[in-house]
Amino acid sequence: MPNNKYETDDLGRLKQCAYCQEPNALEDDHEARHCIYCGYSLVNHCTNTNFCGKTVPPNAAYCPYCGTETHFLLSKLVEPKRKKNYIDEIPF
Repeated sequence: MPNNKYETDDLGRLKQCAYCQEPNALEDDHEARHCIYCGYSLVNHCTNTNFCGKTVPPNAAYCPYCGTETHFLLSKLVEPKRKKNYIDEIPF
């Protein structure tokens, strides 16, 4: 995952909270998805919670199911590969 700015575990959770910088205290608890110190999400997910909201790979900038920006993209933990002004390049 070369475009990840933070290290993740085998379950795709951040090993260290991107918000408060504390280590994931519940590493052995496979159901833990948020930092116990500040509540920040340690798992990447689709931000379209009304229609999708699925968990996505830690290196995903966009949801593979609906194309919406992910939590890690909005938090600047991953970088998008597409150009920012891609709409200007559409030929119609």
